[in-house]
Amino acid sequence: MSRLDLSVQRRLWPGTLGEGVPGFLYGGLEANLIHVAKDQVNGIDDANSGRTTLFLTPTVQYVTRSWVLEAGVQIPVSQRMNGTALKNDYILTTGFRLNF
Repeated sequence: MSRLDLSVQRRLWPGTLGEGVPGFLYGGLEANLIHVAKDQVNGIDDANSGRTTLFLTPTVQYVTRSWVLEAGVQIPVSQRMNGTALKNDYILTTGFRLNF
């Protein structure tokens, strides 16, 4: 598998910085290009495996000093599948991180 990821982010809130800001809200857009080679069974390529997919992923992220909450929806823009391989409708990703 190989992949190429590009991302841009912009702070949505607060518009101006001042004292006592509890956190920051960011919006972003990612492009994810993923290539998966064909599987092999007994040394023979499986014609119904492997793919190249381009996703566009709008994201949102809330960041504080002690934690981060984030979510994104990967939307397939282009899917080149081999044989009868299954396509993706969308992929929802969420995450939570604690900062120590």
